[in-house]
This record gives sequence, C-alpha cells and structure tokens, in this order.
Amino acid sequence: MPKKMLHITVAVLFLVAFFLSLTVTPARAASDVTLLGARYIVGKGLAINFKVSADFDFTQLASVDVNGKPYDLACTSKGESQGYKTIVCIAKVSQRLASGEALISLGSYTFNVRLVEPRPWCYSIFDYDLSFNWDEIGSHCQAHTAATGDLIYFYNPEYGDYFDYIYGEYTIFNPSCGPLPPNLGSGFYYEC
Repeated sequence: MPKKMLHITVAVLFLVAFFLSLTVTPARAASDVTLLGARYIVGKGLAINFKVSADFDFTQLASVDVNGKPYDLACTSKGESQGYKTIVCIAKVSQRLASGEALISLGSYTFNVRLVEPRPWCYSIFDYDLSFNWDEIGSHCQAHTAATGDLIYFYNPEYGDYFDYIYGEYTIFNPSCGPLPPNLGSGFYYEC
C-alpha cells in the first residue's frame, strides 16, 4: 500500500473514531439518572429511589406531583458503587394520597409513574367508652384492603379486654350493641 494511501486511511479511521465518540457521549449523559422505584413507607411518606452517576448533583430541585398535588422531596445519598450512587428522596405524602399518577422530577429529569396503593392498609377502630361516647381506640393494619363486613378481634384498653370489630361505614353498627355512633367514616366498629 502506498504511503500516501496509508496516511489517508489512518486519518479517516481517526475521524470515524472521533465522530463515534461524539455520538456515544450523549447516550451516556442520558443515563445520569434512573428511577429505581417509588413506594410508601408507613411513618415516613413516599420514598423514591434513584440511581445516578457519581458526579450527579442530587441537591438540585426535586419534587413530585401526586394526582396533581405538588410535594417537595428531601433527598440523601445512600452509598456509591461502580461510578453510581443511590439517592433516596422522601415526600411527606399521607398514606391515603400515596397512590395514583405521579410526575417525579430530579433536576432536569422527569418520570411519569403509576403508584400502587400503599401497604399495609391501616384502618381506625371505633368503640364507645364507659360514658357511651364514641372515639377512635386504635388502628389496625393489614396486608390487604378491608371489605365491608370484615371482622377483627382487637384489644380495647378502656374495657381491658378483646372484642369483635366489623369494617364498614358507621351505618354497619348493630343498634342492639349500644349507642349509635356518629359519622366517623370508614373503619372497624364494635360488633356485639
């Protein structure tokens, strides 16, 4: 091969390599942030996990809109491995609002997700006291949603004993069990 042709071939190879490196770089930049998941944690709120490149500034503006309502995210780094770090962000979203459509933003990155109903499902337990006044005496959490008519056996500290409680609206209460409850919403009501 003539020397002149060798120089042209090498120059073309360098140009091809240069242009390929330009097209590969934006693809890597697009993987700076990956959404790992979002779930509700009882007592904390909505937890959102990201995997970001080690040099990503996660102190940028972070927020989440759940069903159109905006919440700020408080983010912390949870460790680094192989050039990436895990970021955990918490939004103070109540358990009953932590399902539905969510738009999550971290810096210039946005993600649309569908949040599933949080688990466990927790419900208020209502009973009347020795003065016949209705009040919430505790809560019951379970791994599935409650259905009207579900029964649980729960300790009532006012009476120092366990009793049956039935799930539903206040109208599910059996009038022969005692004074009719006020409209306290859905929950487990004393069942005689």
